[in-house]
Amino acid sequence: MMSSTFSPSAQSNELPTSEPTPLEQIRAALEGDGVVGEVHGVRAEESVFVFTWRNPNDFFDFLHVSLIPETTAVATSLAQFGRHDRVRIQGKLLDIRSPQPHIEVTGVELVRAWNPSIPAPRYDYEATIPDDLPRRADGSGKATFLVHAVHGEGKIVVLEFKDAVIPVFFQDGSQTQGLYRNDMVEFSYRIRNRPESPAHLLPASVPNPIKVIESALSKHLQPADLTGSLVLFPKSPQVSLDVYALHEATLGGATRQYTLVNFDNPEVFKAIRAKCAEAWSKDPNNFRNGRNKLIHHSIKVRAKGLFNVVDPNQANVQILLKSADDLEIQ
Repeated sequence: MMSSTFSPSAQSNELPTSEPTPLEQIRAALEGDGVVGEVHGVRAEESVFVFTWRNPNDFFDFLHVSLIPETTAVATSLAQFGRHDRVRIQGKLLDIRSPQPHIEVTGVELVRAWNPSIPAPRYDYEATIPDDLPRRADGSGKATFLVHAVHGEGKIVVLEFKDAVIPVFFQDGSQTQGLYRNDMVEFSYRIRNRPESPAHLLPASVPNPIKVIESALSKHLQPADLTGSLVLFPKSPQVSLDVYALHEATLGGATRQYTLVNFDNPEVFKAIRAKCAEAWSKDPNNFRNGRNKLIHHSIKVRAKGLFNVVDPNQANVQILLKSADDLEIQ
């Protein structure tokens, strides 16, 4: 993050002040004309509205914020927006016991609609939460999940069950140390009574409630030889070009993707994307909406290289390909 600079010649004895924290900036914006950011995700039927605030001085400094509509009318307005739409939120930060910031929304307006390069049909969720979660009479249960994100020093863990994304709050990060996005985990949980919607989970009162079944990090630099459907991540505010991946179903019914890349040679990376783009162009409309990606119905790819995992919140495990020849279109 950027900070103020100090000039020895300045006629002031004041020391430079640091930049306001993200929450301070959000609060100040809400007290003014409203805070501007992007829609991260909307699932209106389960009252899930997630907003992303980004530091105007640092694209990679951001916060995900839960939105709580003040009225049914506001909820209806929020439901009209889609991922990557830029919106202005009016309301106030809520002082609640949660490591995830929450805004009670009194008004919302569209600043700029996101115009995707490839229009996709509306995504219809398969999972219904909490109905689909295994649970006992006391509201506790155990199931296999995919780690979607880890934030707040491990106090916020977002898990995927089938295609649902569910927040879990931990008192501290001691139980979540070492978790990586795309880890497969077995999680013992209890379903919170409040709020009823969206559903929130808490770790069950058992030793080691979250256990890694398959570690994403354990794949790092291991040989990769996978076959799966071709996936397209169209360019977005976060990614300036189309990126391709390989699709894989998981034990718990969630899905994960392996991004097909080469970081050593831009020309090789370009050739990999061109090979995928050529295959996609031969049947460009035969795909399904995968929530934040497009999954081709008929194109399979086989990728041989090395797995690459360098960050706990890396969106996908990558497959490093030496050349476009390491990618077979089937």
